[in-house]
Amino acid sequence: MRRVVIAQNSLEIEGLRGLWEHLHAQSPGATLFQSFALNELAARMLNGGSPLVVAAESDSGAAIIPAAVSNGCITLLGESLFDYRDVLSDGDPEALSLAWSTLSEQELPLRIAGIRGDTDCPMWELLGWDAWCAAPCVRHTPNAAVDYCGAHSRLGSRLRRLQRAGAELKHYSGGEPSLVRWIYRKKAEQQTAFAPNIFAERERIDFMVAWCALAGRLCDIYCFEAGSEIVSALVTFRDSTPHPARRFYTIYFDPRWEKFSPGTVLVYEVARRSLQEGLEADFMTGEQPHKLRLAADSVPLYQVSTGAAEMRVAAEEVDQRVAA
Repeated sequence: MRRVVIAQNSLEIEGLRGLWEHLHAQSPGATLFQSFALNELAARMLNGGSPLVVAAESDSGAAIIPAAVSNGCITLLGESLFDYRDVLSDGDPEALSLAWSTLSEQELPLRIAGIRGDTDCPMWELLGWDAWCAAPCVRHTPNAAVDYCGAHSRLGSRLRRLQRAGAELKHYSGGEPSLVRWIYRKKAEQQTAFAPNIFAERERIDFMVAWCALAGRLCDIYCFEAGSEIVSALVTFRDSTPHPARRFYTIYFDPRWEKFSPGTVLVYEVARRSLQEGLEADFMTGEQPHKLRLAADSVPLYQVSTGAAEMRVAAEEVDQRVAA
């Protein structure tokens, strides 16, 4: 049995819910960015790409490629708002080969960035992935929180200085739409040096409000507040795969408080609390100085840029390995 379904809108994607959720649970390298709920939300709310999700099943395997077509290229759903990109598969790799072969029939180039180096999918290497950047993090160990405080004692001092200046740490969940919208409106106002501001478009702010609400208590928002002022804010998401982690998605701080380093101090304190809770502190895509300063490790991220013919060749190679 070989079966392929191509879903090109939210209604058709909804028809894949059962298979998608099964594959997400069975894929050891999958993160929250491969979940059905988040991808369905992206397909419904973001206009940066047309969904082209391919689901394939064989007698002993199944796979989903959450693809989209954007600017004449095949990519994955979520635009630049999804940090980690991957496919979902379980069982015999024949199904994943069939999905890639089907996608190659579009005769479009493939452009994807943000594939984690710890992925369980060998197809990425066959497609010729290249090093892209890294995601700094702090791994959880039994003594991680204590060791972290010792390694960053100066930031502990800065935290106390910020508190003496009147800032208090507050915690909220994703079910605070007015707070989430305020944070991303502030992010939209910020100047970016090397790339367009990804939150400059209202639809992306709306998406973030919806995503945080969808995540609910799995979305933790931390703010340093002084009276009615928000000094700094951090939006995070808890994830259980490939291991328990708190993913630090967005940081904002009020420039008027810059001398207190409120953004860095907030990341430090939430990282410390995450380690105490048994979670990895994942600072996510990018090797900015403040992330590297606070991280003790990193996950390499890769990109793929290839053509339809190369996709077919990679799929055929997997088929040949299965046949052998």
